[in-house]
Amino acid sequence: MISKKDDLILVGAISGAKGLKGEVLIKYFAQNPSVFKQYSYVYIGPSRDKYSIDRYSSQKENLSVTFNEINNRTEAEKLKGQEVFIEKIQLKDLNEDEWYHQDLIGLSVETLEGKKFGIIKAIYNFGAGDILEIKLINNKIEMIPFNKYFVLDIILDDKIIISDMDF
Repeated sequence: MISKKDDLILVGAISGAKGLKGEVLIKYFAQNPSVFKQYSYVYIGPSRDKYSIDRYSSQKENLSVTFNEINNRTEAEKLKGQEVFIEKIQLKDLNEDEWYHQDLIGLSVETLEGKKFGIIKAIYNFGAGDILEIKLINNKIEMIPFNKYFVLDIILDDKIIISDMDF
């Protein structure tokens, strides 16, 4: 079990068991399922128990995964509905103009002139690109596209600077 919740990133959820030997199906949330092969272990469920990966394969929108700790269908079925996490240190390094959503949530949102708007509460993608959900200082919620026309600069661990808007 891992102790620091902030060091974990949600990457999927177990959708069910497959076969008789303890294989599980994972709905993987990342864009590229082949990235899963770089993980040797994951954490599962609210207790964040560590499971080492024996093997995996990609099946449409799911991953079929065998863990060393699970060897029958009954044990696999107990994991259905549980969230799957990796440690932040398992993520690959990004280029200068790339960010993990996890790193942006909670950042302050300001204009170029320093006028504070609010904080980033969530990031969504409905198919046409990422959308930032911003909780304004007046507690209302606004959404803006996450692109270079609206987001002018990102200073990690501090703030996001956006174009001047009239909320």
